[in-house]
Amino acid sequence: MEPTANTGTVRRLSDAEHRACVRALKRSDRVPLVGLIRATEMFSEAEVAIALELVLLLPFSKLAHAIYRPLSLFLQSLAQRQAGRAV
Repeated sequence: MEPTANTGTVRRLSDAEHRACVRALKRSDRVPLVGLIRATEMFSEAEVAIALELVLLLPFSKLAHAIYRPLSLFLQSLAQRQAGRAV
């Protein structure tokens, strides 16, 4: 989401705008990304290593979300039913 110029309200980016702003990471992005993280001089080498691990794990986060979200909704529904509130 981004603030609009005149009203200060927030509008959602369209799918096309979102795709134009963010692209999937490529293998060739890793070295420049680590260089960028190191160039900030804000992180220790251990923190840079952890950041790289997170970048490497990013593609798997969508898979995890695809499994977690339905399970979470099911468990919430089950808890609400047990509490006497139908969904």
